[in-house]
Amino acid sequence: MDAIKQWAVTCCFAALAAGIANIAIPKGNMEKVCRFAVSLFFMCCVLTPLFSLKGVSLGAAVSSAASMDNSALQKEIQNEKLTAAKENIADQIRSAFVKYGVTPVSVTVNAQTDKSGAIAVIGAQVTVSRSDAAKIDSAAAGAKQELGIDISTRSQ
Repeated sequence: MDAIKQWAVTCCFAALAAGIANIAIPKGNMEKVCRFAVSLFFMCCVLTPLFSLKGVSLGAAVSSAASMDNSALQKEIQNEKLTAAKENIADQIRSAFVKYGVTPVSVTVNAQTDKSGAIAVIGAQVTVSRSDAAKIDSAAAGAKQELGIDISTRSQ
């Protein structure tokens, strides 16, 4: 930050010096050459600090902002992964039930993530229509055997 302040002060003093020099430039043949020299001086004063920006680091400000957003981003990623996993498991449960001739009305998967980010499926709730109530037990048993998930069922 100090480097930027020094650069701003240098620009101000260079502008002041260039302004005074422009006032003191004699009229005549040398006027254009002197104005060019003053303009070149001012431009060099403005641009010289830019060539030595190696000392100025915006990395600290950017990395602190990035680390603040990083935790929120990680939480959002975990939530998206959990939602995608639940949807995938629900689709697999639907497919397993359809194999046994039962079409689920709704499938709710109960899953959570632990501190390491691993997803643990606790169980699932499958709701079927009354017309499929007779086949619900065999479908649930087959889906449990196929997927290894505890499935509770109910008819609507």
